[in-house]
Amino acid sequence: MTFAARVFRVVLPLVVLGAGAVGAGVLISSRSAPVKEPPDTRGVLVEVEPVRASRERLRVQAFGTVVPARRVVLEPEVSGKVVWRAPELVPGGRFRRGAALVRIDASDYALALRQRRAGVEQAEQELLVEKSRKAIARREWDIIGEEQNATQEGKAVALREPQLKSAEAALNAAESAASQAALAASRTAIVAPFNGFVIGTAVDVGQLVAPGMQLAELIGSDEFWIQVSIPMDALAALAVPGVNAESEAGAEVTIRQELGEKKLVRHGRVVRLLGDLDPVGRMARLLVSLADPLTIPRQEASREGEQNGATALPLLLGAYVEVEIQGREVVDVVELPRRALREGNQALIYGKGDRLEVREVDVVWRREHSVLLTGGVRDGEEVIVSRISNAVDGLKLRKAPREKPAQPAAARRAP
Repeated sequence: MTFAARVFRVVLPLVVLGAGAVGAGVLISSRSAPVKEPPDTRGVLVEVEPVRASRERLRVQAFGTVVPARRVVLEPEVSGKVVWRAPELVPGGRFRRGAALVRIDASDYALALRQRRAGVEQAEQELLVEKSRKAIARREWDIIGEEQNATQEGKAVALREPQLKSAEAALNAAESAASQAALAASRTAIVAPFNGFVIGTAVDVGQLVAPGMQLAELIGSDEFWIQVSIPMDALAALAVPGVNAESEAGAEVTIRQELGEKKLVRHGRVVRLLGDLDPVGRMARLLVSLADPLTIPRQEASREGEQNGATALPLLLGAYVEVEIQGREVVDVVELPRRALREGNQALIYGKGDRLEVREVDVVWRREHSVLLTGGVRDGEEVIVSRISNAVDGLKLRKAPREKPAQPAAARRAP
């Protein structure tokens, strides 16, 4: 390498460094001072909602299953051959109270009844004869005049009092036997104990039956029960007969069942609290009474705002339904949106001077989208519904503008 090349390799970096230093000096000397801006004191932007104190009706939302209120297994009380069965005695058959369902051959029982009635007539005649004998014995005793010399037992025998009592006892026994035979004859006709329908049969014409045999299973149709499970703490808000109801009438209940695009709506009442907990959720179990479940007036559809004709459908056993139980009324409570309730039952209040206030609240009832408070928030105050990462008392706040509700299309087109 030549001497000129070595000099060039050494001098060139020095020239570049020198030019950079000169350029940096020029830039530093020509810079302007930074603009000072005041700190942002507008506060944290939050969404608020005003709250109002009001009178509210507590309601318990739950689900339940329709079960029979009356169920009986039909059994004969006498033996014999079935000679007639009602056409309604088939699965699904409907019947009225007192209607004959099965008849057993009553020939033997009719003969036995005639025999017992003949025994009654015979006993009555023997009693008349004995009364006549007693009258004759009384006249003979008065003629003899042995009143002073006879003992009490001897006088009773002479006047045929034991024979008369025996005849009276025989008549009573004959009448009892006749009544028993008449009762057995009446039991050859098995009648419906209540209005209802059949869910199973095991009897037909020509079959020999005896006491203890199951002929059919009947369900009462005048009333169904709905078994509902609710949290234990919800019991205090409901009127339950035998527990906390002031009268025999329990809390009113609205019953809804989804049927495709229709909704079956009925109304009932709480009748009792079961004595055990639901084994699955450890919740209290209520029985709700529903009258006349298989038919319903159509006008109830319009009262509930449901589709016309939806309530013409029956409510069947085993149906899974939604229930809304009317609870007690509470006054001077504040309804707070669920998203405004913070962990530990706290609420954030938009306080005076645009400052944050963190308060403990008393929750008396919880709903799906809100809670009811009896303390901690006052009527007319504004609660914060948006999230704040560092919520501390005194934090500076500012309100986010509230969106105006959209106007209907017809209003927007109006001149």
